[in-house]
Amino acid sequence: MPNDPDVRPEYEDIQVDIENDYSTIFIGYPIWWGQEPRIMDTFVESYNFEGKTIIPFCTSGSSGIESSSANLVEKAGTGNWLSGNRFSGSATEDEIKNWISGLEID
Repeated sequence: MPNDPDVRPEYEDIQVDIENDYSTIFIGYPIWWGQEPRIMDTFVESYNFEGKTIIPFCTSGSSGIESSSANLVEKAGTGNWLSGNRFSGSATEDEIKNWISGLEID
């Protein structure tokens, strides 16, 4: 059932106060069959991202981030979601650092 959009797997509590301790949150995930894993839906539906800047990124050999990112934005319902980035499995540390340094965040 990994492609069932109504499945909401549980995740282990990360013991971090996202809602009070962070203003910018990076959310990373792999693309599976062109979509974010359902556990990411569970995660974004579990938090209030009001007043937060959310920056998604993913890994994939071929699929883009647009569809999965749009799904997460819709499911979260709150937060200022910036355009994300897809990295291939062969992404270098420099490629990732360059992407982060190009973001307009504090």
